[in-house]
Amino acid sequence: IDPAAVGLSMEGASASDDRLLRSRAQNADLVARLRVQTVTRDSVGARITYTITFQVGTPTLMARRIDDTTLELVVSNESPAFNMVRSLENQLRGKIFIGFVSRFLGPEGPELHWHLTADTADVARIIQELAVLDEVAGQSS
Repeated sequence: IDPAAVGLSMEGASASDDRLLRSRAQNADLVARLRVQTVTRDSVGARITYTITFQVGTPTLMARRIDDTTLELVVSNESPAFNMVRSLENQLRGKIFIGFVSRFLGPEGPELHWHLTADTADVARIIQELAVLDEVAGQSS
């Protein structure tokens, strides 16, 4: 989760300067606005896991390769996002992000890898430009 997307950083790079934004958008299986529906905390002994359920916005921002209309993203205590989710778990519900989700085959089956950034006009504009370029490239092949 980009700290600026949850108000934890005032010095976030502009979308046009974000070197990873284009790569995430072009390589993700799903790029869309994601609205947090629920944040569930599960404890087993000292191990805490969060499950965040998202509603996938339509239309998506790029052509999708994941057709789900809701997503459950798991945040274990090994995840880089764990401390942020733990500190903001009560404030995340209803928040809208632009999400980049990729499906990989993990040791125990399919896994979703994800990144959330702020839902801003600049981010959406850059993604829209990439979507048009992808569409044009697909038509010329």
